[in-house]
Amino acid sequence: MGCDIHISIEYKYPSLTGISSYFNLVSDFYASRNYRLFGIFAGVRYNTSYVVSLPRGLPQDISDCTKRQLFCSDYHSHSHLNFNELLEARRYYILDALENQDFSNGSNSDVELLIYKSILQNVDDDEKLLYHDFGEFECLCLNSLIGCMLPYHKRNYDTRIVFAFDS
Repeated sequence: MGCDIHISIEYKYPSLTGISSYFNLVSDFYASRNYRLFGIFAGVRYNTSYVVSLPRGLPQDISDCTKRQLFCSDYHSHSHLNFNELLEARRYYILDALENQDFSNGSNSDVELLIYKSILQNVDDDEKLLYHDFGEFECLCLNSLIGCMLPYHKRNYDTRIVFAFDS
């Protein structure tokens, strides 16, 4: 039996009154069954040294829509990551993919791998890494999540994903 991830994207805009709430932007964002991604997000189903955060539970200020979506007795390892943590997850994903790839088929040259590793080691700003393409070492699902959240992040909205896993 496999494990799936259930993701909601939430945002909170700056408030003039000092009181604001999170709103659900996307409910049940589809993420393919990608155990490397699960391990990097929360240490679930994949053993890696690149874990952004172990499961934190649902946030206190979760939106009602997200709460309804993710409150299920079959779900486990509830957690959440903000925009900057997703950028960190992208870096980790690429590093893990580079370190665990089988290059025996010759699809990548040693020079290409050295370039990728050099970029990851020398560009310390994860937002600047958005403008580099790492080819087959990318995670399209993760890039889609970042792409959905980027316009809100640029407007200084607090953005995050809230997620849980099933079996």
